[in-house]
Amino acid sequence: MPVTLMESNPLVEETRNQVAVKRGPIVYCLEGANLPKGANLFDIVMPDKAALQPVPMQIDHNNMMGLTGIVRLRSDTGWQNTLYREATVNDTKPLKVTFIPYYAWGNRGHSDMAVWVPKYFQYFGGQIQSQ
Repeated sequence: MPVTLMESNPLVEETRNQVAVKRGPIVYCLEGANLPKGANLFDIVMPDKAALQPVPMQIDHNNMMGLTGIVRLRSDTGWQNTLYREATVNDTKPLKVTFIPYYAWGNRGHSDMAVWVPKYFQYFGGQIQSQ
């Protein structure tokens, strides 16, 4: 089954410019338990051409299919005691992640989870191009 990046109607403001990952009928999510130490779930952005590959895994003694691939991690620093600031172009670096089936999250202790992941936009000469 191919992996598909799904988007919602732009009128759904909460998910505008974000994608969800789906393989067959299964919706996947990112869970903080799968991230390396120091990586924040909310600094992850998804490239359009993220090549997510199925990988067998176990969660809570149950076999399931996860998806691994390379996303981008924003190095978004400088927000301490700041509510607003001038918009900046953030540097990103590649990060290998594992998406798990949505139905399996929360089985390894308390951690953050996201189904909708912001799309990664690259700035070229003052214009934004989706990656």
